[in-house]
Amino acid sequence: MSLEVVSENRAHGGRQLVVKHASAATGTDMTFSIYLPPQAESGGRLPIVWYLSGLTCTHANVTEKGEYRAACAEHGLIFVAPDTSPRGDDYAAWRRHDAVALIEDGARIDGVLVDVGTSDNFLEKELKPELLEKACADAGIPLQLNRRDGYDHSYYFISTFMADHLRWHAERLR
Repeated sequence: MSLEVVSENRAHGGRQLVVKHASAATGTDMTFSIYLPPQAESGGRLPIVWYLSGLTCTHANVTEKGEYRAACAEHGLIFVAPDTSPRGDDYAAWRRHDAVALIEDGARIDGVLVDVGTSDNFLEKELKPELLEKACADAGIPLQLNRRDGYDHSYYFISTFMADHLRWHAERLR
């Protein structure tokens, strides 16, 4: 696979890159961002957090608004944000990537951390956290579901709790 570095910037002692590549899966050029914390310069192995934005987002949404770099630098986490925009997105194929469906179909993990805003206009019709609650309860998967009063679906909400999530992941990825 051929990778083209589109941009590179220093941030919090690390490097923020935007990279383009030809995707065999979509048959298109795709872009992703990757933050390499300062610890990456020593050449050691570091855990990777994959941030999957929503259906209408590109890598740029979280890269420009997510406020994750300071926490990644602190915890030594590589942060990868691929373009998750739909590509025609055969609805039946989406089930393979739906958290509730994966759990219902037998996927098991040690725990889940989710934050939702109580003022999120997608909460009742699209997000439906109660379905995740039920799937996790039925499967015996510990779920920490935080309902954040007054928060919406914006990156103001996401950036507010990003450091908490990265700390949670860092504790489990070490």
